[in-house]
Amino acid sequence: MLSLSLAALTLLISSPAAEISSADLRSCLGVSTLAAPLSSIAEERSAASPVEWARACRQARDADARRRSAVSIVLRTGEPPLRGWATTASFTKLAQATSDPDVAELFRRAARDQAARESLAPQAQAQFAGGLSPLAIKLLRGLISNEAVAVDQDNRAWLTETVARRGWFTIGRDGVKADAAAWLLVQHGDQDRSFQRRMIAVLEPLLDQGQTERKRFPYLFDRWAAGAGAPQRFGLQGICVGPGDWRPHPIEDESSLDVRRQQFGLITTLAEQVRENSARCS
Repeated sequence: MLSLSLAALTLLISSPAAEISSADLRSCLGVSTLAAPLSSIAEERSAASPVEWARACRQARDADARRRSAVSIVLRTGEPPLRGWATTASFTKLAQATSDPDVAELFRRAARDQAARESLAPQAQAQFAGGLSPLAIKLLRGLISNEAVAVDQDNRAWLTETVARRGWFTIGRDGVKADAAAWLLVQHGDQDRSFQRRMIAVLEPLLDQGQTERKRFPYLFDRWAAGAGAPQRFGLQGICVGPGDWRPHPIEDESSLDVRRQQFGLITTLAEQVRENSARCS
C-alpha cells in the first residue's frame, strides 16, 4: 500500500525555479485546474524549443491516456491489464464483495487513492510511459500527482460527511480492512490539518475498545502534529540537520516517550530510531 502525502507528491514535481504560467501548463497538460504545483517545470520549459515543448506535452498526455485506460479497467474489474496496481485491484475487489453501500464506497475511494499513487511506481510507468523524453516524464508525473491531490480533496470531504453521519468504520461493525481503508484516507488528508485533528478525536476513544487498529495511531498523530506545528507524542517525525544527524521534531512529555511508544506497539526506542534515521542522513 503506497502512502504518499501531499508534501511528497509536491516534491516529485516542484522545486525553487523560475515562474511558469499556470495557463501555459493547463494548456500543455489538457487540464482545467491544477491542484498540485508544477514550479519545477519552469526551468525545463524555458530551455525547450517550442517544438520540444509541444512534443513533450503531447507525449505526457498520450501516456496519461494509456494510464487512465488501464486504471479504469482495474477500478471496474479488479484485474489490472498491466503489471502494477495490485493494491488498487485489492480494494476494488473488496468493494465488489461487500453489501454495505458505505463500506463499498470507502473501498472504491481507497482504490482511487492507490490508483494514482501506484501509477507513480516504476513498474507501472515502464508499461505506459516508455520512450518519453525527460521533460515529458516530468510532465506526466505532474499530471498523475495533480490527480492524486484532487482525489485526496474529494475523499476528505466524503469521509468528513460519512463519519459525521454513521461514525468511524469500526472493526466490530465493518471489519479490519474497512478500518484500514479509512485510516488511509485520513493519512492522505494533509491538505487540511483540522480534518486530521477531528479524525484523531474520533479515533482516540476507539483505541482502548479495540474498534480501530492501535498501531496506526502514533503515525497519524505525529504526522498531523509535524504538519500542524504541534508537539509529537511518539517522536516519529523529524529531519536531517546534517550528515549522519537526524533529530525529531518537538515532543510532548519526552520523559515518558518510550513507555508510550511501547504501549502502542512501537518496537524501537527513540534513541534507536535516532540512530537508524541518522544513518540515512547524507
